[in-house]
Order: sequence, then structure tokens, then C-alpha cells
Amino acid sequence: MDDIPILDNHIHLKEQGSGLEGAKEFEKAGGTHMVLVNLPSWSYGISLTEPDDYRKAFQKTVSLAKKIEKNLDLDVYPVVGVHPAELTKWMEAGRSLSKTIKLMKEGLRIARKFVEENKAVAIGEIGRPHYSVDPKIMNRSMQIFKFALEQAKIAGCPVQVHMDKLNSENIKDLKDLVEEVGIEEKKVIKHFAEPAEMDLKEFNYTASVTARKQNINKLDLCSKKPFMFETDYLDDPNRPGAVLGPKTVPRRFKWLLNQDKIDKSKIIEINKKLPEKIYNISIEL
Repeated sequence: MDDIPILDNHIHLKEQGSGLEGAKEFEKAGGTHMVLVNLPSWSYGISLTEPDDYRKAFQKTVSLAKKIEKNLDLDVYPVVGVHPAELTKWMEAGRSLSKTIKLMKEGLRIARKFVEENKAVAIGEIGRPHYSVDPKIMNRSMQIFKFALEQAKIAGCPVQVHMDKLNSENIKDLKDLVEEVGIEEKKVIKHFAEPAEMDLKEFNYTASVTARKQNINKLDLCSKKPFMFETDYLDDPNRPGAVLGPKTVPRRFKWLLNQDKIDKSKIIEINKKLPEKIYNISIEL
């Protein structure tokens, strides 16, 4: 597979975690390209008090991407944004709802600027809590989600979305919001996607499928729904290997190829042609 690009579409790495070593694991397993997604601000030891704190968090992701590219034969594409869990996190820490929302929106403006300055290729993770929250909090989350999509529209970039598992009901919420803002459907990447979500026909988003074997076994590899694979590796020393380790995506493609479940042309479509379209990048070996 030396002549085929292999991309992890959603991986987290940080200097306080495995950082460069995690990227080495990915490379040794056969990985060539990664979409490095910003973690929530507190994951970097940042106590959010002002908008510029988001800039500090985003810069950590961008700086690590540059370090990885300098030291390894990998291409790294940063994605920066304000995680939807920031709302409940900082409110639980004693911040007011209005102040937290204001900070998050300013953080999203900063994320947009990172894209406009070619420091990042997309805004994410954005979205709404995947867990149960008070209806008022969900409503405010949707307002922030809409604002994030508006920033992406201004920047002309895709978004990586974090939200509850899609079904026939909540997919309408996503579709209506995207249509209201005017973002291209394919530029909306549903992170942590499962095969069952891809069967929904109402909205032609791009799926970023967690590369668990049970997901891949259920996945229609010939699906017309655009999809990529991800690990959602958290690089959290307290949760080693969660969600999936850095080696997973390359190993899954090797397994699929060895099992004759996929051919090289499909691997190239998933790891080169699709991300080039979505992110407006050039993937080469």
C-alpha cells in the first residue's frame, strides 16, 4: 500500500499527550495524511476567561501540525473550532450563560480567521451536545451551531459536526439549519458517524465513520453517500487508546484490501479524491 494515501479524517493529538509519538504510530502503520482536530479548550489546561484563550488553544493544534510535518513524512490538516460541550462545561464552572455564549461566538470568529489565514482547513468540532441537556441549553446550543455555520460560510470552508446520533427526526434539524445558512451539504461532515446514519436519505452530508470493525462490516463500501474513516483518538493519558488508537485507520484499510472487500481505486477515492473536494486541498505522496 506504499503507493496509496491513507487519511485519518478526525484525530486529536496534543503536546501534553502522545503528540509527535502518536503521529509516529500512525505513520508506521501506513498512514500518510491526517486531519488534526482541535480539542476543547480545557484539554490544553486553558481556563477560558477571554476570547484570546481560544486563539491559544487553536495555535497549539496548528503548531503541533507543523512539528509533525517537520519531523515525519506526514501531511497534517488542522481543524479548529469551539466544541459544543464548552457551553455546559463553563456554566458548570460558574460562568453565566450569556458570558459563555459570547466567548464561544468570539472563539468561532477566531476559528474563521484561522481558516482565512490558511492555518486551518475547516471549522470544528461544532454542533450540539450529544447528551441530554435542559431544553434551554439545547436551544442556545443550536443558536451557537448556526453562528458557527455562518462563520464557515463566510470563510468558504467545511465544518466537522459533533452531535447526537442521526435519525429520521433530528436529521431534519441539521438539514434545516444548513439550508437556512446556505452551506453546501457535502461540506457538512458528520463526525463519529455510524453506518445506520448513512442510510438516511434526507440530507446528503459527508460521513466520517469511526473505523471500528463492526462499523466497517456493516458499511456499504459502494454507498453513494460520501464517507471517510476516522479514529477520534482523544490523546488522553487517562483514557489510553480511546476512542480508537492512531494505528487503526491504516490497519483497517490493509485488512479490507487483504480480505478483497475493497480495491485500490476505492481507497484512493476515500482518502484522496473526496478529501480534496471537501477541504480544497491536494493530497499527494
